[in-house]
Amino acid sequence: DELSDGEGATPLYVTGNDGEMSRIAESMIRDQPTIITKYKTMVRSLSRTSSDGEWELRDKHDTLVGTADWLVVAGSGIAHPRWSDTFGGEPPLIAAEREHPDPNLREALDVIGTQRVSPVLAVFFSSSGSDARKWLSLDYDVAEIRGDTILSKVVIQGGKKDDGEEEWCSVVLHSTEAFALENVGVYGASSSAARIGDATTDASREEMLIEEMIRGLTRIPGMPEIDITEAESKCDYGPVLHRWGNAFPKGEALSDELAFVPTSRVAFCGDYVASSEEARFGSFESALLSGTFAAEKIAKDILEDQ
Repeated sequence: DELSDGEGATPLYVTGNDGEMSRIAESMIRDQPTIITKYKTMVRSLSRTSSDGEWELRDKHDTLVGTADWLVVAGSGIAHPRWSDTFGGEPPLIAAEREHPDPNLREALDVIGTQRVSPVLAVFFSSSGSDARKWLSLDYDVAEIRGDTILSKVVIQGGKKDDGEEEWCSVVLHSTEAFALENVGVYGASSSAARIGDATTDASREEMLIEEMIRGLTRIPGMPEIDITEAESKCDYGPVLHRWGNAFPKGEALSDELAFVPTSRVAFCGDYVASSEEARFGSFESALLSGTFAAEKIAKDILEDQ
């Protein structure tokens, strides 16, 4: 969806269906027969074949997940040293470069390695009916909280269910960076890091952190009351905790020149990559633009080789 000031005007911004950013990628690949998706699979190792330099992607059992002429790195995790802290072992792309040295790729990896992130602990829950209406009656979707030691943001999203009658809403509580840094080692039992990546999470502390973050709502004027002892039974989903370890990148963005490495057939894109449009580092815009530029450069390189 494109929103603008009026007919024929330049779009002010682009969103997914129903204003959801997550649906942009979904809509782009839907009904594309040449695109094969493999969800709930984590790439644990990368290698290049000696014959034609094709990339091979393997899972934690060393089973071949897929092969590719080009590797597009949409998240910096497999190229960043912090991988070792969460999943153990050497980051897959760093290990692959060591096996097949490429000064151009090495330069990009060195810049990525200097980047840091602001982690966030997030508590999710959803409700319907009268409980949902309490949240939807607030006159905002996002509340940024200042001066609190635990919570930094509350995000509310909702509407009518498919039957068009009952209301629903989801609520996400964002911790402060300091609170997330104080509570390392907790990823959330239902998180992808724990379920798919086998990251070790401290389940005993998980419930304590959920309770502490929900109680933090009582310090915010006008927030609906939540009885922590009844939260799980009254919520349609949750409350659950996830650690968003790669939430907001900090430091030097990977330049668009370094983000394209034809010598290894690697392209980097994401909010950690700069763009010629000078989009804000760490934003949705920088992720979208760097992805577009990566696709254009790969297509041009392939056409020139034909």
